[in-house]
Amino acid sequence: MPVIYLLDGNSLFGEAAGLAEASGYFGPTAAYVVGIGYPDQDYGQWLGLRAHDFLSAPLPPALQQSPVAAPIKSAADSAGGVGFQKFLLQELRPIIERRYAVDPQRSILAGHSLGALFGLHVMLNAASAFNEYLLCSPSIWLEPQLLDNASAFSSVLPVRVFVGFGSKEDEQLAEGHMSKNAQELVARLRNHAFSTEVSLMIFEGRDHGTSLPDCLSQGLLTLLPVPPATTSH
Repeated sequence: MPVIYLLDGNSLFGEAAGLAEASGYFGPTAAYVVGIGYPDQDYGQWLGLRAHDFLSAPLPPALQQSPVAAPIKSAADSAGGVGFQKFLLQELRPIIERRYAVDPQRSILAGHSLGALFGLHVMLNAASAFNEYLLCSPSIWLEPQLLDNASAFSSVLPVRVFVGFGSKEDEQLAEGHMSKNAQELVARLRNHAFSTEVSLMIFEGRDHGTSLPDCLSQGLLTLLPVPPATTSH
């Protein structure tokens, strides 16, 4: 069965599982959804843990004094993305694959914002770790060097990528250049990563938060295999 590894599982698990079920992924064509989150924390603790785990480098010089990035600066300074990637690939995945009838060759890593940034980092540094990547509104502005890495990306095995964002994200966070960065990422992957199939979808009238349900839904419909048609007698 396909398996979706969903970052920010505390807030997104119910929605992703509901979308998978509503799309027909249950019974003999089920898709497992593995939510990756944290024990109950207050918002400040959650934000710090999330930023520490999802960032893999300190903030770029241009953002060191940015008030917008200030809440995550200390977490970025001790960026733990490399360790979190090791946990995901070397600890969590083996446990899931031992306990459940998942197909390791049909695995999706899904994330939003910082989670999508982390997903992109995994893809660029461990290309064959997952077969598909669902990246909703990736916060590339926090690690812009990943765009250069995308130009050099290659994978022995085919990789499918879905990138989505809201058309109003730049109005909401001009400093993030969300639209420009996402489209630049897609262009670089399409131009250089010949073993990679890349889909891009822009959700009109949506911002960083309101685009997420549409992005998850369309991303799953794009990346998951189509369930077989059922017939009634």
